[in-house]
Amino acid sequence: MAKKLQYTYSALASEIKGGTFAPIYLFYGMESYYIDTLSDMIVDLALTKDEQGFNLSVFYGLDADMRMVINACKRFPVMAQRQVVVVKEAQLIKEKDFELLQHYITHPLKSTILVVCYKSEKIKGAELAKVAKASSDVIYFESKPLSDRDVAKVIQEYVSGLGLKIADKSVSMLGDFIGTDVARIYSELDKLSIILPKDSEITPEVIERNIEQVKKEAVKNTHYTAVIKPFYYGNQYFMYVNEVFRDVRLVGAPPSNIGKFGGDTDNWMWPRHTGDFSMFRVYAGKDNKPADYSPDNVPYTPKKHLTINLKGVNEGDFTFVFGYRAMR
Repeated sequence: MAKKLQYTYSALASEIKGGTFAPIYLFYGMESYYIDTLSDMIVDLALTKDEQGFNLSVFYGLDADMRMVINACKRFPVMAQRQVVVVKEAQLIKEKDFELLQHYITHPLKSTILVVCYKSEKIKGAELAKVAKASSDVIYFESKPLSDRDVAKVIQEYVSGLGLKIADKSVSMLGDFIGTDVARIYSELDKLSIILPKDSEITPEVIERNIEQVKKEAVKNTHYTAVIKPFYYGNQYFMYVNEVFRDVRLVGAPPSNIGKFGGDTDNWMWPRHTGDFSMFRVYAGKDNKPADYSPDNVPYTPKKHLTINLKGVNEGDFTFVFGYRAMR
């Protein structure tokens, strides 16, 4: 018996897009994105919208009667070349019910495409998995969560499939910015493929422009602001989403002889003992959200705040120190 191909997501997606379909697809694993995307791809490309009305059957988990699933598989298509039967959340089906599926795998109907979406690390029933792996009619694909070490490879493979090129620096930037979220990786690359001509290269400059768009999307229809900062010499990027209050007023500060006690002499020569502080109050609109200065603004009310204890501290009390000690 010829050895079955070990499919990657990209290779399998390319085959489906090329119009080559197998009688049975058994997708299993913990990465939902691959399973859902491949399943939807088969439905959309194997049948036209008009054909789906009579030739698409979808069953869901605990509500799926395996006898009805198999009966649906054994029907002939109506005014179409093929029909598609999809079983979603198949991991919720009882193990004993898979015996019927096991039998169908040995004698599938060639005009039916059966897609089983099994979102679990391991398939119930060793015999079912054994039969599926051995059958030339079954595409047996494990949808594994993406690991850190595979991010670069996945990005490069997907970019190649889009007809684009990508610089190594761009691969690193995307991987550090998005991480192992497969759906987001493909989504961002799809966006880039729309704005870039075929055979062009995804450069770091293109990534930077896309990051600006990500910032806009992150705070769209909100009053928040977003900023993305590079760390570790540009090898990682972090996005900060902030609520910025623009109306901040000085409440009070000590006299300069207290706030700057000892002057520059003490500042540079001796440990300082000063009352160097000031008090500000944040004002907001009447909806308690940031607003430009207005006499009608009111003091901001936070969900939580620290209280001032005028009684002093005791031995062992928690101490929280504000400030920046610089290099001293």
